Amino acid sequence: MATPDHRALLAGEGDTHWRQINDTALLNLDRWVPSLQLPRTSRVANGYRAAAEWRGGEDPNLSFHRGGIKDFVTDELYTAIDVIMKATRTDFYTA
Repeated sequence: MATPDHRALLAGEGDTHWRQINDTALLNLDRWVPSLQLPRTSRVANGYRAAAEWRGGEDPNLSFHRGGIKDFVTDELYTAIDVIMKATRTDFYTA
């Protein structure tokens, strides 16, 4: 049985279970971002900055704050689940 594309699960209209998980994660950055152990992770006024090691990033260009997660090098936006998948090299359901 094929695993559904996780983006399709997150893209539905209205509140979904996965959207609620991501929204809760953004409101509680202190509880999970440091545990990712991304290089150059540092606390900043509104959240965290870190290096996106999965793409070979060395500078802290990955920004975490309540409004979202953004890689300022690639201009890519991430959900909390996306970042956890990338950082831990796990699938959607494990993340």
